[in-house]
Amino acid sequence: GDTDTDQTNANGGDGEEEEYDRYNVETNTYHYFVHYLGWNVKWDRWAEELCIYEDSPSTQELASKIMKEYKSVKPKKKNQKMSIESLNAWMKRRNEIEEDHY
Repeated sequence: GDTDTDQTNANGGDGEEEEYDRYNVETNTYHYFVHYLGWNVKWDRWAEELCIYEDSPSTQELASKIMKEYKSVKPKKKNQKMSIESLNAWMKRRNEIEEDHY
């Protein structure tokens, strides 16, 4: 879905401190604070730049594939949670969809 990134440091501070807080030396990646448009703020999170996709026809197609697949595996009853095994299987399948797409 649509995302809105906010590169502001959640801890406050000057630009140099913010840059340090967002950069992970161990993984050599930046992290961005992501808000999903139309979603409750409780879903906001920090995400590695590798997990953030540019909005394009290709990524919209990928999102559609993922949503279609998820609808086939998500729990049928409202408020029912996936088991750990089901969740792990779903995450593996989602990664496969992403790898196949690119």
